[in-house]
Amino acid sequence: MGILETMKPIHRMNAIKGIILSGSVLFLTSCASGARPVVFDPSPQASLPENAVIYKLSGHAEKKIFGEMYPAGSSSPEVMVYGKIHIASWLRPSSEGGQERITAVWTTGQPSKILLKTSGSISGFYDADGKQLRQELSGNYIRVSVSNRLLYLIGSVDLEVEIPET
Repeated sequence: MGILETMKPIHRMNAIKGIILSGSVLFLTSCASGARPVVFDPSPQASLPENAVIYKLSGHAEKKIFGEMYPAGSSSPEVMVYGKIHIASWLRPSSEGGQERITAVWTTGQPSKILLKTSGSISGFYDADGKQLRQELSGNYIRVSVSNRLLYLIGSVDLEVEIPET
């Protein structure tokens, strides 16, 4: 006889609710890993932080736009990993003397369209070659095509980008 069968009906129902709720919490908190360091285009002799996500820049155009998105004086980027989707974020100095948030999104899986949840304002949206893209906004959500190349969102310091809970 299992543990649930030995319980009174009311206690059994509460235990089942607790198991279901615990499972839901586990599912929601396991959707994304905690923030991890990300290293873009490391040199072969570079010392890498533990648990770092590595992204290798490909080609001159991608390296050029990355240099504009991550200039000297930028904060250290961190990445959230949602399965095969990676969302890195950092602050860079703005031309007005303040700062702006840069968010880079890419996948280690097959290219696909995904939905991102955003808060804060977005002022620019660019592909890995620096081409400005059109935004498909719907409230606090944006539909984007991700690939193994960086996709950049530029916005206010309080810009947050995440994969919505399903």
